[in-house]
Amino acid sequence: MTSITVRNIEDDLKRRLRIRAAEHGHSMEEEARRILRAALGEDSAPEQFAAREEYAALEEYAAPEEDGALEKDLGTAIHELFAPIGGVDGIEFPRLAGLQPVEFR
Repeated sequence: MTSITVRNIEDDLKRRLRIRAAEHGHSMEEEARRILRAALGEDSAPEQFAAREEYAALEEYAAPEEDGALEKDLGTAIHELFAPIGGVDGIEFPRLAGLQPVEFR
C-alpha cells in the first residue's frame, strides 16, 4: 500500500471530516479512505481487511441506531464474540510467598 499527503485543507473541511469520522467510529484517515473508495466506485475495503470476520462482527456494535443509541454495549459485544469458543476465564496471578506489604512512615 502507498500513502498520500493532502496539503492546504480548509479548517472547516478538516473539522467536518473529524466529526463524520467520529460519528462512524473511525479515525479521520479511515474515513477519508472510505470517502475516496465511495467516490471512485469501490464501496468496500480491500479484500485482506474485509475478509476478517472479527472485524465485521465488531463493526455492528459501533453502528448507532436511528435514535443515536448503540445496539449493544462493549461488554455484551465481547461476551458474544468469545461465547462460541467457550468464553474467556479471568486470569489468576499467583501470590508470591514471603512478601510483606510496604509500610509508609
